[in-house]
Order: sequence, then C-alpha cells, then structure tokens
Amino acid sequence: MKKFRLVLIALSVILSLTPQAKANIVDISAIADSDVYIGAPNTNDGNNTVLQAWDNNIYTFLKFNVSSIPDDATLNSALLYIYFAGGTNNGTIETRHVGDDSWTEAGLTW
Repeated sequence: MKKFRLVLIALSVILSLTPQAKANIVDISAIADSDVYIGAPNTNDGNNTVLQAWDNNIYTFLKFNVSSIPDDATLNSALLYIYFAGGTNNGTIETRHVGDDSWTEAGLTW
C-alpha cells in the first residue's frame, strides 16, 4: 500500500492583466485543507497538521482564496506545489476542481 504525507501546499498563478502587461506571479497559500476517509465517514481531520493520502479511499481537499486575482486577468498557467513529508512518494496524485466551496476545514466529512 502506498502511503505518503503531504505538507506545505501553495499555488502559484502566472497571469497577465492586459495583453501588453508583463506577466505577474502571484503566490496563493491554501486557506483551508482537510482529508476525508471512507473507512471513517463521520470523522473530520481538519485539525491535522499533515494531510494523508495513501489509497483511493482518502481524498484531500484544499481551498484557495483567489479573490486577489482581478476579474479581467488572463490566467496563463497555475502550478500546485505539494511536498512529501514521509513514506513513499512513488504514487500518482490527481487534482480535480470541486465546484462547491462551501465546505469548512472543521466540518468536512466523507
């Protein structure tokens, strides 16, 4: 079983405000994070200092406040930095957009 821990998540966004403008790099840190596990569907891990990801039955959620990016900005690229804090790091990490951002760090469960 692959097991690893994730820490220090940051999102870097490269954007242009106008076609003539020089590209700006904006670093955005997660404002909330939690993981949920199917084996403990009513458990909240929002207070953990390390996010877990060790099989297909655990999902890690990250929330970013992107309100500092102007509405008229053109997003050229975005990079998500994830650092491994232990275990093996030979697994695959998939990222997906979650349309509902009403979840809270302390309230998220499976």
